[in-house]
Amino acid sequence: TGDYILENGAQLLASRDSQYADGVAILVHSSYIPHISRIEKFDGRLMFVDIKFLDCKMRFISIYCPHAGYPIVELQQLYSQLCEILDAARRCGLRFTIGGDFNTVLDYGERGDLMNEVLNNYNLREANHPDNLSWDDGWTFKSTLGVLRQLDYILCSSSVGFCNGYATDFLNLG
Repeated sequence: TGDYILENGAQLLASRDSQYADGVAILVHSSYIPHISRIEKFDGRLMFVDIKFLDCKMRFISIYCPHAGYPIVELQQLYSQLCEILDAARRCGLRFTIGGDFNTVLDYGERGDLMNEVLNNYNLREANHPDNLSWDDGWTFKSTLGVLRQLDYILCSSSVGFCNGYATDFLNLG
């Protein structure tokens, strides 16, 4: 699979080789690379990395959900796989953060219901909840008609200490 060490020592862990147009990835700062205890990569839509921080172990999950043009059963299967990963993390006492393109507007239709079910069953909160962001910081998708929507989310165990997150194109790995 496509794992890359960047010039500054950070590591990009990718679920697929760069020759593919799909996949998910997790970028790990160089100072945390020695603390990685487990990496699991599934198909091009799901992966996780476990990292130990002092007395806390975290599972970082990256997800890319099928858009509405795919059969709902494919989304249901992905959520089932995500729930297995979350259940295993719970059994091990890990906190978790999920980030990715859910291709879902929260609280809207069957797709939103599936996402809400995961939020509620695993006591997750949205670090980038629209109520905590200006509209300019909240939307992550612009349709061909110019309609802005939030389809990407950062979901955290309620026990995770940070409160807010947002989409950005600024990346400082220093």
